[in-house]
Amino acid sequence: MNTTFNGRLRPKQKESTDWADLTRLPNEKIAFIYQRLSTHEQTKKSIYSIKAQEGLADLAKEDGYPSELIYVGKRDLGISGTKGREDRPELAYLIELIEAGKVESVYTIHISRLYRDQTLINALSLGELFKEHDVIIVTPQMKLNLRDKMHMRLYRMEVERAADELELMAHRLLGAKNIKARSGGYTGERVPPGFVINEQEKLANGQRNPDYHTYEIYEPHANVVKIIFQRLSHPSESPTTVARYCKQNGIVFPPFASEFDTPANRKTFARTKRDPTGSWIITTNRIRKIATNPAYIGWKIWAGEVVSKAIYPSVIDETTFWTVQKRFRQFNSPKKYDPLPLAGLLYCTNHSIERKMTYSNGSSAQMRLYRCYDPQTWENCVNVASTVLDDPISEAVLSQITLGEFADKVLRRLTDEYERVKEQAASYRREMRRLEVEIENLRGNMTKGVMSNEQLTWLDKQIEQRLERIRELADLEQQPVGQAVGRPVPDKDDIELVRELLTNLSKTWKDNPDRLKNALLRILLDKVTLQVNVKTIKAQLIWHTGVKQDILIHRPVPKQPWTKAELTLLRENYEAADKEDLMTMLPKRSWASIKQRGSAEGLSRNHHKPTKFRAFTPEEDELLKAYYADEIDQETLQNKTGRTMQSLMGRARRLGIKWQSRRVNWEWHNNSQEELSPMPKPVS
Repeated sequence: MNTTFNGRLRPKQKESTDWADLTRLPNEKIAFIYQRLSTHEQTKKSIYSIKAQEGLADLAKEDGYPSELIYVGKRDLGISGTKGREDRPELAYLIELIEAGKVESVYTIHISRLYRDQTLINALSLGELFKEHDVIIVTPQMKLNLRDKMHMRLYRMEVERAADELELMAHRLLGAKNIKARSGGYTGERVPPGFVINEQEKLANGQRNPDYHTYEIYEPHANVVKIIFQRLSHPSESPTTVARYCKQNGIVFPPFASEFDTPANRKTFARTKRDPTGSWIITTNRIRKIATNPAYIGWKIWAGEVVSKAIYPSVIDETTFWTVQKRFRQFNSPKKYDPLPLAGLLYCTNHSIERKMTYSNGSSAQMRLYRCYDPQTWENCVNVASTVLDDPISEAVLSQITLGEFADKVLRRLTDEYERVKEQAASYRREMRRLEVEIENLRGNMTKGVMSNEQLTWLDKQIEQRLERIRELADLEQQPVGQAVGRPVPDKDDIELVRELLTNLSKTWKDNPDRLKNALLRILLDKVTLQVNVKTIKAQLIWHTGVKQDILIHRPVPKQPWTKAELTLLRENYEAADKEDLMTMLPKRSWASIKQRGSAEGLSRNHHKPTKFRAFTPEEDELLKAYYADEIDQETLQNKTGRTMQSLMGRARRLGIKWQSRRVNWEWHNNSQEELSPMPKPVS
């Protein structure tokens, strides 16, 4: 049958692959020699040794590359293949050159040098990059052009084998190490001072030593450890004072006796300075590490958990050890400050683009500031005390919410959002697990039987689609869940914070910690923009609903420095002049300011004892409290009590009454005041 049915039938073309042409190296671009090995592979006999990898450059020359086109990358030597490009500078440089189209071939001793990736995502992504830019992989055993499907399958098999080897290595090495550590054996860690490792493998009779690689007390060092604990148990001592005591009294860790002078025992002193006698000096940092190590009472901690409480011989009695731990909790517990109420909400508008403001916190009011600075020049644009902004903005927010109805609505909304986000995250994880199982099944099918090119193409496509989706889900899972599904998204802690805050909020606001205030304000407000001037601050409140409101904050008048003329008048008249005369001479100064400055100048006044004593009444004490709370002025106080300010201030000191921080005045601006329900917008 010779008919072609009018050309519908055509002779089938025989497919042939020119293998030599497939892996031909034009020698026109860079030959990148990639060297990497991990610490457990740093042996001369290993196939991955440095000596073996040095021969790759000679292999490139044999393939026709001139020296100027051969780049040898060694910066990843000693870095694990499980790490990504951000931790492997040579790999990052290789990818950069490939994306720029400058690399023709990559020479490596084995495919596993490129990646040991148990998820296979990074290794396969790198393979796709090689394929896209027509980069040939060259090893001493083979050359791979990943544009060919068979070569791509070989590449995938190698990276899968590397992943399996990694899992097997972890099981073999870490499994055995874990068993040995839990039984109290030495596994290569730093031996605490005061102990040595028994490294006698066999006894004199030739039998195996049952105490091989166990901890033993080394008395010359253990005695020093005991001195350190004894000193630290005294209430007046600290690590710094103990280190100073050791230095003054010549207390050091002496060199090991010859039978114990081994690398394992010296390892803990590897970076410690020696004195002229060869002894190791005792530093503050060394004392801190010794004082908090439970090995000295026989405890063994492995992988973050206590595996035994009687596995080592005890150097210190438990009473002394726990006394020192109690004191160390005091040493090592620096005060932590809550974020300021408006932290993360403020933006400065003094720039072409709004700049987010930072904050600093501390024990004093002078250290509690909101700042705007240029991160490039480190120049401050704005410094505003938190007392100027916190109360006005908080009062404005609280005045706009109807708490009776608001509490239930917010809690219901927050609960619904939290449950929805939690279900979304669970859905992501379920989908990732399903895709991983499907990919495993597809790879299994690929290795079974003989398949046509069409079948292999279909399997490749299915695997690639699932890998792409896994990459998307991995990106989502690494982000905060709120960014993955929309904003704002509260979590469980937000719900509890709001529940606590919304009970009698207007009455308890000032008593709540800054952390709780900040949590509620961030849920209600999207941001607050500031336009800062010398006398006023214009703040725009932008709610999550999109509503914008303006308030005008009047900054407190700063204290004016004393002039030379004022200081001259003060020095000449402070001791003898009457109070009224001094107030007339210095009209811009209050009596408290005059007295404070006089004391600073070392001046004193002639005090006259009162001619008669009159006890303070409860009514006068209340007036005094009102004056210090800035509710009445000085003239009203003196008129109603008939007493001098010296007498009144002395009474205030005896009662422990102090000046309250000055109230910052603010007002609504541009008719912004309106009742609103600041509920977050629904997430589409």
